[in-house]
Amino acid sequence: MKHINALNTERNNCCGCSACQQICPHNCILMKADEEGFLYPEVNEERCVDCGLCSSVCSWIGQDKDEIRNSLPEVYATKHKDNEVRHKSTSGGLFTAFASYVIKEGGRVYGASFQSVTQKVGHIGVSNIDELTSIRGSKYVQSNQGNVFREILNHLNNGILVLYTGTPCQCEGLRHFLRKNYENLFIIDILCHSVPSPRVFYDLLQSAGSKFDGISFRNKDRGWRNSYMFRLFKNGQVLINETYLTMFFKGLINRPSCYRCKFTKIKRSGDLTIGDYWNINSVHPEFEDSLGVSCLLVNTEKGKRLFDKVRSSLDCLKTELAPALQTCMIRNVTEPKIRKKFWADYTKYGFSYCEVKYGKMTRWEKFRDGTLAPFARKIGIAGLLRKMR
Repeated sequence: MKHINALNTERNNCCGCSACQQICPHNCILMKADEEGFLYPEVNEERCVDCGLCSSVCSWIGQDKDEIRNSLPEVYATKHKDNEVRHKSTSGGLFTAFASYVIKEGGRVYGASFQSVTQKVGHIGVSNIDELTSIRGSKYVQSNQGNVFREILNHLNNGILVLYTGTPCQCEGLRHFLRKNYENLFIIDILCHSVPSPRVFYDLLQSAGSKFDGISFRNKDRGWRNSYMFRLFKNGQVLINETYLTMFFKGLINRPSCYRCKFTKIKRSGDLTIGDYWNINSVHPEFEDSLGVSCLLVNTEKGKRLFDKVRSSLDCLKTELAPALQTCMIRNVTEPKIRKKFWADYTKYGFSYCEVKYGKMTRWEKFRDGTLAPFARKIGIAGLLRKMR
C-alpha cells in the first residue's frame, strides 16, 4: 500500500495538517477524530488506487522545504502604531498589519476562526477588513483545515494574492500540498508551543450551557504579560473559565505529535514568523509596552518584501536572535507522566470530572513553574527539571 495510514501507525507521526486528505484526487481520505478529538486520516480502501500522492505530500514523512529559507532569520521587536489594534491583538498587532496590506491589494487572508454555528475552530479565508476580527488573536485549540488548501491553490492559480497563517506543521503541510513555490503566496507561522484537543474545547463549551457568540484566550485589561484569560461571550455576557488553559499548560490535552514535533526549531516553516517578544524588557526596556510587543522573524526574501510593505505602520527595533528565542524554537513541550491517566479518567468520567481533578495548579506545580523553572533556566539545569516532570 502506497497510501497514508496514520490510524494504523503511531499517532506521534501525524500532525493532522490534512494535506493528504486534500491532495487525494479520488476523495477517498477522510479526516476523522479519535477518542481525544484530534483528526487523523482514514483511507477508503475500496476507492483508493494507490497513487501515492497522499504519502508524497506528508510533511511528517517527507523532507522540509528548507531550500526556500535563509540559514538564520532577521529578528525584530515590533509594535503596531495604532493602540486600538494592539489592544485587540494577542501581542503587538503584527498580524493585522500584514493581513490589512494583503486585503487592500485585493488578496485573501486565511487564519483560524471560532465558528459560532458549530462551536468549533476552523481555518477560513477573508477578503474584507471588517472580517479580520474573526481570525485575529490566538486560538488555543487545533484548527480544522477543511478544504482550505484546495481553495488556496485555486486562488493562486487565478493570480490572487494569498496570505496564510497557522502553526508550523500546518504551514509546512500547505507547502507540501502545493508542491511548488508561488510568488503570490505569503506564509506566516506562529510561535507554537503545541495544540490542545478540539474535543476538550468543545466539551467545555457544551458543559457551560448553550451556544456562545465568541471566545477570547488573551485579554490585556491587566496588561500584555498577564493576558492569559479564557473568556466566552454570549448575549453581551462574559463567562471566564480558568481550567482549560491550566490543563493545556500542564501538557495534558496536547496532540501526541506535539511532544515530538519536528518543526520545533529556528529554521521556520513560514516566510515570516510571529509571536510574543517576552524578553524585550531585558534587552531593550525602552521598547516594553503594556499593550504588547511582537517578535518577528524574517525567514525568506519573500517575507522581507512583505515586511517592507508594512513597516511604515509599525514601530520596529532590530535585535539579535538570542533574546527572541522561545522554548518552542529549541525543544518540544514535555509529555507529562500522568497524561495517560488523564485520558483514562476523561474517557470514563468526562470533562466536568477532569476539570475539577486536573484543572487547577497544585502548590508544587506553582512553585515548580513559577519559581523553580526560571531559576533552573538561569543556572542551566532546566533539563533536569523537565525530567522531574
